[in-house]
Amino acid sequence: MSSASFSPVSSNGLSFTNIAVNEADTGTFASFTSSPGTLQGVAIPTGAELSWGGVGAAVYYAGSSQVVNFSYSVSSTSSTSLIDSVGQVYVADVLSGPGVSLVAVESVYDSSGNLLGSETFTGGVTNAPSIILSQAEQTVNVKISLTMAVDGTGNSSSEIHISKIDQSFGTIAAPSSIAAPSATASIGSTVWMDTNRDGLFTPGETTVAGVTVDLLNSTGAVLQTTTTDSSGHYAFTGLNAGTYEVQFVAPTGEAFTTQNATATPGEINSVVDSSGLTSPVALTAGQSDQLVNAGLITASIGSTVWMDTNRDGLFTPGETTVAGVTVDLLNNTGSILQTTTTDSSGHYAFT
Repeated sequence: MSSASFSPVSSNGLSFTNIAVNEADTGTFASFTSSPGTLQGVAIPTGAELSWGGVGAAVYYAGSSQVVNFSYSVSSTSSTSLIDSVGQVYVADVLSGPGVSLVAVESVYDSSGNLLGSETFTGGVTNAPSIILSQAEQTVNVKISLTMAVDGTGNSSSEIHISKIDQSFGTIAAPSSIAAPSATASIGSTVWMDTNRDGLFTPGETTVAGVTVDLLNSTGAVLQTTTTDSSGHYAFTGLNAGTYEVQFVAPTGEAFTTQNATATPGEINSVVDSSGLTSPVALTAGQSDQLVNAGLITASIGSTVWMDTNRDGLFTPGETTVAGVTVDLLNNTGSILQTTTTDSSGHYAFT
Protein backbone atom coordinates (compact mmCIF):
# COMPACT_ATOMS: atom_id res chain seq x y z
CA MET A 1 0.00 0.00 0.00
CA SER A 2 1.36 3.44 -0.92
CA SER A 3 -0.21 6.85 -0.49
CA ALA A 4 0.27 10.53 -1.26
CA SER A 5 -1.40 13.81 -0.31
CA PHE A 6 -1.59 16.98 -2.38
CA SER A 7 -1.82 20.72 -1.81
CA PRO A 8 -5.24 22.41 -1.88
CA VAL A 9 -6.52 23.67 -5.24
CA SER A 10 -8.91 26.58 -5.90
CA SER A 11 -10.73 27.30 -9.16
CA ASN A 12 -13.78 29.28 -10.28
CA GLY A 13 -15.48 29.55 -6.89
CA LEU A 14 -14.64 26.05 -5.64
CA SER A 15 -12.00 25.00 -3.13
CA PHE A 16 -10.54 21.46 -3.18
CA THR A 17 -8.91 20.32 0.08
CA ASN A 18 -7.88 17.13 1.93
CA ILE A 19 -6.76 15.66 -1.39
CA ALA A 20 -5.27 12.19 -0.91
CA VAL A 21 -4.60 9.06 -2.97
CA ASN A 22 -3.63 5.55 -1.87
CA GLU A 23 -3.15 2.40 -3.87
CA ALA A 24 -2.63 -1.34 -3.43
CA ASP A 25 -0.80 -3.24 -6.19
CA THR A 26 -0.39 -6.89 -7.15
CA GLY A 27 1.86 -7.85 -10.05
CA THR A 28 3.60 -5.55 -12.54
CA PHE A 29 2.51 -1.88 -12.64
CA ALA A 30 3.36 1.72 -13.31
CA SER A 31 2.59 3.27 -9.92
CA PHE A 32 -0.02 6.01 -9.78
CA THR A 33 1.18 7.64 -6.56
CA SER A 34 4.75 7.97 -7.83
CA SER A 35 3.50 9.31 -11.16
CA PRO A 36 0.39 11.35 -10.34
CA GLY A 37 0.63 13.59 -13.36
CA THR A 38 -0.65 17.16 -13.12
CA LEU A 39 -3.36 18.03 -10.62
CA GLN A 40 -5.17 21.27 -11.37
CA GLY A 41 -8.45 23.06 -11.04
CA VAL A 42 -10.03 23.91 -14.38
CA ALA A 43 -12.80 26.49 -14.78
CA ILE A 44 -15.89 25.26 -16.63
CA PRO A 45 -19.17 27.08 -17.35
CA THR A 46 -21.06 25.41 -14.47
CA GLY A 47 -18.26 25.65 -11.88
CA ALA A 48 -14.87 23.94 -11.84
CA GLU A 49 -13.33 20.52 -12.21
CA LEU A 50 -10.49 18.73 -10.48
CA SER A 51 -8.34 17.33 -13.27
CA TRP A 52 -5.66 14.65 -13.04
CA GLY A 53 -3.75 14.65 -16.36
CA GLY A 54 -0.88 12.36 -17.38
CA VAL A 55 -1.79 9.90 -14.67
CA GLY A 56 0.18 6.82 -15.71
CA ALA A 57 -1.84 4.16 -13.84
CA ALA A 58 -1.45 0.82 -15.58
CA VAL A 59 -1.84 -2.96 -15.21
CA TYR A 60 -0.15 -5.71 -17.23
CA TYR A 61 -0.04 -9.52 -17.29
CA ALA A 62 -2.24 -12.26 -15.84
CA GLY A 63 -2.95 -12.07 -12.11
CA SER A 64 -2.14 -8.36 -11.83
CA SER A 65 -4.41 -5.82 -10.19
CA GLN A 66 -4.31 -2.27 -8.90
CA VAL A 67 -6.81 -0.47 -6.66
CA VAL A 68 -6.44 3.31 -6.48
CA ASN A 69 -8.56 5.23 -3.94
CA PHE A 70 -9.06 8.99 -4.27
CA SER A 71 -10.61 11.21 -1.61
CA TYR A 72 -11.04 14.96 -1.25
CA SER A 73 -13.41 17.67 -0.06
CA VAL A 74 -14.84 20.35 -2.33
CA SER A 75 -16.55 23.51 -1.07
CA SER A 76 -18.27 26.43 -2.71
CA THR A 77 -16.49 29.60 -1.60
CA SER A 78 -19.77 31.54 -1.73
CA SER A 79 -22.65 31.08 0.73
CA THR A 80 -25.06 31.83 -2.14
CA SER A 81 -23.83 28.90 -4.27
CA LEU A 82 -24.39 25.20 -3.56
CA ILE A 83 -22.94 22.07 -5.21
CA ASP A 84 -25.66 19.93 -6.79
CA SER A 85 -23.98 17.52 -9.23
CA VAL A 86 -20.73 15.75 -10.08
CA GLY A 87 -19.64 14.79 -13.58
CA GLN A 88 -16.71 12.50 -14.35
CA VAL A 89 -14.37 11.42 -17.12
CA TYR A 90 -12.20 8.29 -16.95
CA VAL A 91 -9.98 8.08 -20.04
CA ALA A 92 -8.55 4.58 -20.71
CA ASP A 93 -5.99 4.91 -23.51
CA VAL A 94 -5.48 1.14 -23.60
CA LEU A 95 -8.01 -1.47 -22.53
CA SER A 96 -7.09 -4.55 -24.55
CA GLY A 97 -6.30 -8.23 -24.44
CA PRO A 98 -8.06 -11.09 -22.64
CA GLY A 99 -9.07 -10.96 -18.98
CA VAL A 100 -8.98 -7.17 -18.49
CA SER A 101 -11.48 -5.25 -16.34
CA LEU A 102 -11.83 -1.65 -15.21
CA VAL A 103 -14.36 -0.56 -12.56
CA ALA A 104 -14.76 2.87 -11.00
CA VAL A 105 -17.04 3.44 -7.99
CA GLU A 106 -17.64 7.09 -7.14
CA SER A 107 -19.53 8.18 -4.00
CA VAL A 108 -20.37 11.65 -2.71
CA TYR A 109 -21.12 12.40 0.97
CA ASP A 110 -22.15 15.43 2.98
CA SER A 111 -19.98 16.66 5.87
CA SER A 112 -21.82 14.33 8.29
CA GLY A 113 -21.03 11.25 6.22
CA ASN A 114 -24.49 10.84 4.67
CA LEU A 115 -24.45 9.44 1.13
CA LEU A 116 -25.75 11.98 -1.41
CA GLY A 117 -25.15 10.02 -4.61
CA SER A 118 -23.13 7.13 -6.05
CA GLU A 119 -22.41 5.56 -9.42
CA THR A 120 -20.44 2.58 -10.71
CA PHE A 121 -18.75 2.78 -14.14
CA THR A 122 -17.08 -0.02 -16.09
CA GLY A 123 -14.72 0.10 -19.04
CA GLY A 124 -12.98 3.12 -20.53
CA VAL A 125 -15.67 5.71 -19.90
CA THR A 126 -15.49 9.20 -21.39
CA ASN A 127 -18.07 11.80 -20.34
CA ALA A 128 -19.90 9.43 -18.00
CA PRO A 129 -23.37 10.48 -16.77
CA SER A 130 -23.35 13.00 -13.95
CA ILE A 131 -24.21 12.10 -10.38
CA ILE A 132 -27.15 14.28 -9.33
CA LEU A 133 -26.95 14.83 -5.57
CA SER A 134 -30.00 14.11 -3.45
CA GLN A 135 -29.43 17.45 -1.73
CA ALA A 136 -27.36 20.49 -2.74
CA GLU A 137 -24.59 21.24 -0.24
CA GLN A 138 -21.98 23.90 0.49
CA THR A 139 -19.33 21.20 1.05
CA VAL A 140 -19.22 17.59 -0.15
CA ASN A 141 -16.68 14.79 0.30
CA VAL A 142 -15.81 12.67 -2.73
CA LYS A 143 -14.45 9.13 -2.65
CA ILE A 144 -13.44 7.23 -5.80
CA SER A 145 -12.25 3.63 -5.96
CA LEU A 146 -10.66 2.70 -9.29
CA THR A 147 -9.98 -1.03 -9.76
CA MET A 148 -7.98 -2.36 -12.72
CA ALA A 149 -7.28 -6.08 -13.10
CA VAL A 150 -6.08 -8.78 -15.47
CA ASP A 151 -7.39 -12.22 -14.52
CA GLY A 152 -5.86 -15.64 -15.13
CA THR A 153 -6.84 -15.66 -18.80
CA GLY A 154 -4.58 -12.68 -19.51
CA ASN A 155 -1.41 -12.84 -21.56
CA SER A 156 1.38 -10.53 -22.74
CA SER A 157 -1.09 -8.50 -24.83
CA SER A 158 -3.34 -7.74 -21.85
CA GLU A 159 -3.01 -4.13 -20.72
CA ILE A 160 -4.98 -1.33 -19.05
CA HIS A 161 -3.62 2.21 -19.04
CA ILE A 162 -5.33 5.29 -17.58
CA SER A 163 -4.13 8.78 -18.53
CA LYS A 164 -6.83 11.16 -17.27
CA ILE A 165 -9.39 11.36 -14.47
CA ASP A 166 -11.64 14.41 -14.07
CA GLN A 167 -14.44 15.31 -11.67
CA SER A 168 -16.49 18.36 -12.61
CA PHE A 169 -18.91 20.06 -10.23
CA GLY A 170 -22.14 21.78 -11.06
CA THR A 171 -23.43 24.53 -8.79
CA ILE A 172 -26.77 26.23 -8.30
CA ALA A 173 -27.80 29.46 -6.60
CA ALA A 174 -28.82 28.81 -3.00
CA PRO A 175 -32.48 29.62 -2.29
CA SER A 176 -32.76 32.80 -0.25
CA SER A 177 -34.17 30.81 2.66
CA ILE A 178 -30.91 28.87 2.98
CA ALA A 179 -28.42 31.33 1.52
CA ALA A 180 -26.83 31.79 4.92
CA PRO A 181 -25.21 28.63 6.31
CA SER A 182 -27.38 26.97 8.94
CA ALA A 183 -26.21 26.82 12.55
CA THR A 184 -23.65 24.07 12.93
CA ALA A 185 -22.91 21.85 15.91
CA SER A 186 -19.69 20.83 17.64
CA ILE A 187 -18.23 18.16 19.90
CA GLY A 188 -15.18 18.45 22.12
CA SER A 189 -13.50 18.67 25.49
CA THR A 190 -10.53 17.15 27.31
CA VAL A 191 -8.30 14.11 27.79
CA TRP A 192 -6.61 13.83 31.18
CA MET A 193 -4.50 11.42 33.24
CA ASP A 194 -6.68 9.98 36.01
CA THR A 195 -3.92 9.51 38.55
CA ASN A 196 -6.17 8.31 41.39
CA ARG A 197 -8.25 6.10 39.06
CA ASP A 198 -11.60 7.37 40.36
CA GLY A 199 -12.98 8.21 36.91
CA LEU A 200 -13.12 11.95 37.70
CA PHE A 201 -10.89 14.86 36.60
CA THR A 202 -9.84 16.06 40.05
CA PRO A 203 -7.51 18.91 41.13
CA GLY A 204 -3.85 18.10 40.58
CA GLU A 205 -4.45 15.72 37.67
CA THR A 206 -2.90 16.75 34.36
CA THR A 207 -4.25 16.91 30.81
CA VAL A 208 -2.67 14.87 27.99
CA ALA A 209 -1.52 16.36 24.67
CA GLY A 210 -1.13 14.51 21.38
CA VAL A 211 -3.91 11.94 21.85
CA THR A 212 -5.55 10.88 18.55
CA VAL A 213 -9.33 11.43 18.43
CA ASP A 214 -11.62 10.26 15.58
CA LEU A 215 -15.13 11.52 14.83
CA LEU A 216 -17.40 8.73 13.52
CA ASN A 217 -20.79 8.84 11.86
CA SER A 218 -23.72 6.65 12.91
CA THR A 219 -22.38 3.72 10.84
CA GLY A 220 -18.90 3.87 12.39
CA ALA A 221 -17.12 5.48 9.42
CA VAL A 222 -14.38 7.97 10.33
CA LEU A 223 -15.36 11.52 9.27
CA GLN A 224 -12.55 13.56 10.83
CA THR A 225 -9.40 12.96 12.88
CA THR A 226 -7.62 15.36 15.23
CA THR A 227 -5.25 15.29 18.22
CA THR A 228 -5.49 16.95 21.62
CA ASP A 229 -3.60 20.24 21.90
CA SER A 230 -1.05 21.28 24.52
CA SER A 231 -3.89 21.74 27.03
CA GLY A 232 -5.40 18.31 26.34
CA HIS A 233 -8.34 19.81 24.46
CA TYR A 234 -9.82 18.74 21.10
CA ALA A 235 -12.80 19.91 19.03
CA PHE A 236 -14.83 18.90 15.99
CA THR A 237 -16.71 21.92 14.65
CA GLY A 238 -18.95 22.83 11.73
CA LEU A 239 -21.04 19.66 12.10
CA ASN A 240 -24.53 19.13 10.77
CA ALA A 241 -27.25 17.98 13.14
CA GLY A 242 -27.08 14.21 13.48
CA THR A 243 -25.74 11.30 15.50
CA TYR A 244 -22.00 10.81 15.98
CA GLU A 245 -19.55 8.77 18.06
CA VAL A 246 -16.07 9.74 19.21
CA GLN A 247 -13.17 7.26 19.32
CA PHE A 248 -10.07 8.01 21.41
CA VAL A 249 -6.79 6.13 20.88
CA ALA A 250 -4.91 5.42 24.11
CA PRO A 251 -1.14 6.08 23.94
CA THR A 252 1.11 3.04 24.31
CA GLY A 253 1.16 1.76 27.90
CA GLU A 254 -2.04 3.54 28.86
CA ALA A 255 -5.70 2.52 29.11
CA PHE A 256 -9.02 4.21 29.82
CA THR A 257 -10.40 4.84 33.29
CA THR A 258 -13.84 3.93 34.65
CA GLN A 259 -16.67 5.00 32.34
CA ASN A 260 -19.41 7.34 33.57
CA ALA A 261 -18.26 7.58 37.19
CA THR A 262 -20.81 9.41 39.34
CA ALA A 263 -20.07 13.13 39.17
CA THR A 264 -21.51 16.05 41.08
CA PRO A 265 -22.38 19.28 39.23
CA GLY A 266 -19.21 20.87 37.92
CA GLU A 267 -17.16 17.65 37.98
CA ILE A 268 -15.82 16.05 34.79
CA ASN A 269 -16.01 12.30 34.23
CA SER A 270 -14.88 9.98 31.44
CA VAL A 271 -17.59 8.91 28.96
CA VAL A 272 -15.63 6.29 26.96
CA ASP A 273 -15.60 2.52 27.34
CA SER A 274 -12.47 0.38 27.67
CA SER A 275 -11.82 0.65 23.91
CA GLY A 276 -12.01 4.47 23.98
CA LEU A 277 -15.40 4.67 22.22
CA THR A 278 -18.29 6.86 23.35
CA SER A 279 -21.97 6.04 23.18
CA PRO A 280 -23.84 7.72 20.29
CA VAL A 281 -23.94 11.52 20.63
CA ALA A 282 -27.04 13.15 19.10
CA LEU A 283 -26.54 16.79 18.10
CA THR A 284 -29.17 19.34 17.13
CA ALA A 285 -28.46 22.36 14.91
CA GLY A 286 -26.28 24.84 16.77
CA GLN A 287 -25.64 22.52 19.73
CA SER A 288 -22.17 22.34 21.31
CA ASP A 289 -21.52 19.23 23.41
CA GLN A 290 -18.39 19.89 25.48
CA LEU A 291 -18.79 16.95 27.87
CA VAL A 292 -17.16 14.28 25.70
CA ASN A 293 -14.14 13.66 27.93
CA ALA A 294 -11.74 10.74 28.28
CA GLY A 295 -9.62 9.82 31.30
CA LEU A 296 -6.44 7.77 30.92
CA ILE A 297 -4.70 5.52 33.42
CA THR A 298 -1.29 3.91 33.27
CA ALA A 299 -1.78 0.25 32.46
CA SER A 300 -0.37 -2.06 35.13
CA ILE A 301 -0.14 -5.70 36.22
CA GLY A 302 0.68 -6.84 39.72
CA SER A 303 -0.26 -8.57 42.95
CA THR A 304 1.22 -10.94 45.54
CA VAL A 305 3.29 -14.08 45.94
CA TRP A 306 2.61 -16.19 49.06
CA MET A 307 3.50 -19.56 50.57
CA ASP A 308 0.44 -21.80 50.18
CA THR A 309 1.09 -23.89 53.31
CA ASN A 310 -2.07 -26.01 53.07
CA ARG A 311 -1.80 -26.34 49.26
CA ASP A 312 -5.43 -25.36 48.59
CA GLY A 313 -4.64 -22.65 46.03
CA LEU A 314 -6.02 -19.92 48.29
CA PHE A 315 -4.27 -17.19 50.28
CA THR A 316 -5.74 -18.04 53.70
CA PRO A 317 -5.15 -16.52 57.16
CA GLY A 318 -1.82 -17.52 58.65
CA GLU A 319 -0.06 -18.01 55.31
CA THR A 320 2.85 -15.67 54.64
CA THR A 321 3.93 -13.62 51.66
CA VAL A 322 7.29 -14.24 49.99
CA ALA A 323 9.84 -11.51 49.27
CA GLY A 324 12.56 -11.62 46.60
CA VAL A 325 10.75 -13.77 44.04
CA THR A 326 11.78 -12.92 40.46
CA VAL A 327 8.85 -12.03 38.17
CA ASP A 328 9.13 -11.50 34.38
CA LEU A 329 6.68 -9.59 32.18
CA LEU A 330 6.36 -11.16 28.69
CA ASN A 331 4.72 -9.98 25.49
CA ASN A 332 2.42 -12.19 23.41
CA THR A 333 5.38 -13.82 21.64
CA GLY A 334 7.06 -14.80 24.89
CA SER A 335 9.79 -12.15 24.89
CA ILE A 336 10.71 -10.65 28.28
CA LEU A 337 9.80 -6.96 28.48
CA GLN A 338 10.55 -6.23 32.17
CA THR A 339 11.84 -8.08 35.25
CA THR A 340 11.21 -7.26 38.93
CA THR A 341 11.18 -9.00 42.35
CA THR A 342 8.54 -9.12 45.04
CA ASP A 343 9.04 -6.62 47.87
CA SER A 344 9.15 -7.27 51.61
CA SER A 345 5.36 -7.71 51.59
CA GLY A 346 5.43 -10.17 48.68
CA HIS A 347 4.02 -7.59 46.25
CA TYR A 348 5.19 -6.80 42.72
CA ALA A 349 3.96 -4.46 39.96
CA PHE A 350 4.66 -3.66 36.30
CA THR A 351 3.43 -0.13 35.53
